[in-house]
Amino acid sequence: MFSAILGIFGTLSHLLTMLPVLSFLLTAGFCSLSVDSLQKLAAADLRLQLTVLAAAPLTPYDVEVAETVRSRARQLRLLREGHSLTLNSAHLTGRAVDLMLLKPDRTYDNDFDHYQNLSLMMKTMATLLGVDLIWGGDWPKFKDGPHFQLKPEK
Repeated sequence: MFSAILGIFGTLSHLLTMLPVLSFLLTAGFCSLSVDSLQKLAAADLRLQLTVLAAAPLTPYDVEVAETVRSRARQLRLLREGHSLTLNSAHLTGRAVDLMLLKPDRTYDNDFDHYQNLSLMMKTMATLLGVDLIWGGDWPKFKDGPHFQLKPEK
């Protein structure tokens, strides 16, 4: 139990050291997320919030937070519609975020190569922040380019 508590505080202290950098990015106008996206992102785990806030301004794309926390009813509907393979989604607990890329005409960009570029920024920022991140595009089945989630805790 002590090691679990120590691990949490170690992670939090590492995240806190990054707050000045993230604060600078936000106050210097480097935040590329809309107010709507920021409101959606606020429901996610703090580690995901920080990773998205650090990575989004570094991509050549406009990024929109499509979804973070979702209800069990919505998850069931997505499963039935074939948009998910599980009822045990990390979205249920705020440990996942779906990021959509926007074209200049503000429609969604579905080019998987563009999501691979986004994933490089997300993974890089996650590593710098000490966040263990999984990208849905790396899954062997059901490639999910917009999906990022925290690795399950052991």
